[in-house]
Amino acid sequence: MTIPRNNVISLLGVQGLSRNNYSVVQLKVVLAIVGHAQKVIKDYVVDGQMPNKSMRKRLTAKQMTDGYVVVVIRLSDLCAHTSRYSQVKNAIVDMAKRKPIAIPYKCDVNQVTYYAEFPRLFSCEFIRMGGHLAVEFRFSNDLLDYFYSFDKGVAHVHLDVVNHCCSASSIKLYIITLCWALKGYTKIDPKKFVALMHGKENYYKYFSDLMSKSLQPALDDQKRLYDCGMVDQYLTLSVCYSDEDAPRAEQRCVGWPTYLVFTVHCREDEVQDDKIPEELRSQRIQLKIKLMNRYDVSEATAKELSSHLFLGMLGDFVVWFERKEKYVAERIRLHQPMKKAAYIVSALRGFFKDRGSLPVKSSGASSPDPVPVAKPFPPVPSNLKND
Repeated sequence: MTIPRNNVISLLGVQGLSRNNYSVVQLKVVLAIVGHAQKVIKDYVVDGQMPNKSMRKRLTAKQMTDGYVVVVIRLSDLCAHTSRYSQVKNAIVDMAKRKPIAIPYKCDVNQVTYYAEFPRLFSCEFIRMGGHLAVEFRFSNDLLDYFYSFDKGVAHVHLDVVNHCCSASSIKLYIITLCWALKGYTKIDPKKFVALMHGKENYYKYFSDLMSKSLQPALDDQKRLYDCGMVDQYLTLSVCYSDEDAPRAEQRCVGWPTYLVFTVHCREDEVQDDKIPEELRSQRIQLKIKLMNRYDVSEATAKELSSHLFLGMLGDFVVWFERKEKYVAERIRLHQPMKKAAYIVSALRGFFKDRGSLPVKSSGASSPDPVPVAKPFPPVPSNLKND
């Protein structure tokens, strides 16, 4: 499905993965604010090396002195997809008074994700601008340091899809899919997922409440959007419990699993690989997504490498790839020079060659048929990063 370019905005991962409990209207207000910034800033470019605190160099002397940045937007621009001005106005007031937000950032030392907590995204007042009602938003400089950081990359959000979502949870899941799952991160602690969806980890007492009131309806709605051609991917969920984790015993009694694992299903892969077993197809998709988004491998190379993955080697592959990821992360943490793409591509070719799934060129002799090592597939891939 072709969506006009003016209905697409670039959403930073820190914005999309912030913890909040915004309603449908409030989520649309946030997206409208982000979209407005991209229209008014000439030649809007997301700086790929934009760390925390880098917004300071972009502020004027007055903004630095005041401690905040003023952004004025007509109320009609925030109501582009609804005629209920009073509803939008009330939603903005509610955000300014009682809706806290926590924005993720990565520690430079250990690359662990932490959250900077703020009592509100903005303060505001309503004014008249050229005879029209407008909103004067005030964003603190401290908040902007985190709200415009590249710690979690960038994704492209289709506003038409947002407007077809049936609930706030559905919008959140769509954004999480783009900013998180499609980057190769598909494993998460359920309480942290609750915080992403509703702003705090203890929002639900029981896991069954999360499933029935929020997550399952959102998954169903995403599949509906996929079936009608609005999106090209959807998620399915695996709920995983640890029988050996004794401290979790009490938690399991009230229904909370050890972690959640999401599987990404992409339209292109399903069309081209319709004869491949579902389990293998899912693992190939996950590998391709990781190579492209986490290691900057080209799509053609990522697709070619993932095609050499077979069911019989999955057990070996999960453990092997986890070691490689830890090695790369350690090199980055120590600021040691490393060409991630070249390293992981070379390592993968060696892995597949050793197991006979990568053809070996030799003169006068044909390559042997692939004979994957028979290994049982573990119930949960341990290498998927919980971010």
